[in-house]
Amino acid sequence: AKVGRVAGKGRIVEAGKLKQLATGSFQLMSLIVAQAHLADINKNLTDIKLAVNSLRDKIDSHNAAEVEGRIDYLQGIIEKMQRGDFDYEMSLQIKVKIEDIVADAFVLQAKLLADLQNIKNEVVSLTNLDTFGTGGTYQKLKEISEQIPPLITRRNVFLKMASLLAYIQACIDPLSKDFSQFDLKKDVWNAALSNLIEIIATKANNLLSKAKFNSDEILSLRRSFILNTLELINNNATNNYEQFENSLIKLKNNHQKVLSQNGKLRLVVSHDDSGHIQRAAIVD
Repeated sequence: AKVGRVAGKGRIVEAGKLKQLATGSFQLMSLIVAQAHLADINKNLTDIKLAVNSLRDKIDSHNAAEVEGRIDYLQGIIEKMQRGDFDYEMSLQIKVKIEDIVADAFVLQAKLLADLQNIKNEVVSLTNLDTFGTGGTYQKLKEISEQIPPLITRRNVFLKMASLLAYIQACIDPLSKDFSQFDLKKDVWNAALSNLIEIIATKANNLLSKAKFNSDEILSLRRSFILNTLELINNNATNNYEQFENSLIKLKNNHQKVLSQNGKLRLVVSHDDSGHIQRAAIVD
């Protein structure tokens, strides 16, 4: 074997865990990488479950079941990685399943964008609903605005899912040779959401500015409520994406800790007198 120095940033895997592995560098590499990312993987998994649970009364039960089924499958993969309980052949099967999950995620994302468009169509067609005052129009604008936060949560599920897949793929495919990447259509989503918020704000300013039997103070309060709601929605969407980007930065930084300086994964292992692996480390 080619001799190299043990990287100062190398992670040591103790014998207790290694003894669960079959011989072969694939299991060792996957386990080492999985250990480096384990906390972040589990956090993404928990966040997705919480988000889906919060949407139970707001989305079709079939769609919720689809997402939950895929999360359960990914959780099974994570548990296997924690145990080092899969080999190269099994990893190929997992890769096929993950490709299916990515394909399904594109379909669910298309539904999300379609739902956003439906809200836009509804607000574009909105006209003054009141003969006197602004009560009916205000309530309608309020109802339309309140349809958006569940879509933001659904979008966040996709962000968390993409982050989770990135971590799992980093463990199964440390050198990033395989797998399709889930395109989150960032520009499409941002443009559609910004456009919708702008249209609702314009409607609020136009339809809640003058009315018989409504004081300027009442009109101002109603406009402010709609505009503040929209601002909170936009801030929430922005924060969600920033968290997603931060998770990818963290993934990249963690991954660099288990990669050699030349960008490759090489292992050095030590054995006891019986030939059992005792320790392993990344080497440059």
